[in-house]
Amino acid sequence: MVEATSGPDKQKTLEYIESWWDNWYVKGLSEFIEVPNLSPLFDEEFHTNGRTWDAAHLVEGYINKLELKGLTKHEFRPEGLPPMVVYVVDAQGPS
Repeated sequence: MVEATSGPDKQKTLEYIESWWDNWYVKGLSEFIEVPNLSPLFDEEFHTNGRTWDAAHLVEGYINKLELKGLTKHEFRPEGLPPMVVYVVDAQGPS
C-alpha cells in the first residue's frame, strides 16, 4: 500500500476533532438525550406537548452554529404523524 505524501495532516485532523469532541459533540448529544421526546407509540400527546419541537430547535441551534453556506431547512408536518425537518446543503463547487 502506498501512503499519500500530500493532503490532510493526520495529526492536525485528530487534534481538531479532539478539540470539538467534549464541548460540541458530547455536549450536544447529552442535551438532545435530555429532551423527553418519545416516539408517538409511547407518547400519545406528541402533537400537543411540544417535545418534538424542543428537540428539533436544539438540533437547529447546533446546525446554525456551523454557519454552513447554502443551507436550506425544509419542514414537513404530515397530519397525524410526527413532523420531520430536513436540512439540505447546496453544492458549492470547488473554491
